[in-house]
Amino acid sequence: MNIDFGTLNTYHNILTNVQQAGADCAIVAGGAVRDMLLGKTIADIDVFYETSVDVNDFGEWLDWSVLMYHFKNNPSVDNSLQEDYDNPEWTVTHGNLLYKPTGQAVQLIKVDNVYEHVNTFGCNLSKVIYSAENGLIMSEEFLDGVKFGVLEFTDAKETYKNKIMAKYPEYAVS
Repeated sequence: MNIDFGTLNTYHNILTNVQQAGADCAIVAGGAVRDMLLGKTIADIDVFYETSVDVNDFGEWLDWSVLMYHFKNNPSVDNSLQEDYDNPEWTVTHGNLLYKPTGQAVQLIKVDNVYEHVNTFGCNLSKVIYSAENGLIMSEEFLDGVKFGVLEFTDAKETYKNKIMAKYPEYAVS
């Protein structure tokens, strides 16, 4: 496994920005962390966050006046994550952002509980987290998948399965 401290620093900064904008808790989870650890190209950064209050009268959960210093809109992308995964427990609040310092695509996704939510991910290799407070957290499913070279899918759409299998052809599918 490859722990890229520069990438982790970027994740840390993004999470700090999201928490300053009103999130009670935020993590980077899934593909961005998995791909960093396994030496693959990172397509985008999914930030899952919880918040207990709306920040304004428009029902928004994060304060854009804080986020705008660190993020900008990416005109070539829409809220595509919602269509790919179609999970009613997710609310993609900002699906088309670019992180200004690195230019990486970022999606901000509101969930009820960030740590419990990771357990709903449809692939064992996606059950890995970076938290600004707790660092890297690798689930047993992730570690076993890496150790034995096996992808396991649960309740995952075919498009998602095909995307992961194409990115990790060296892994067997269970």
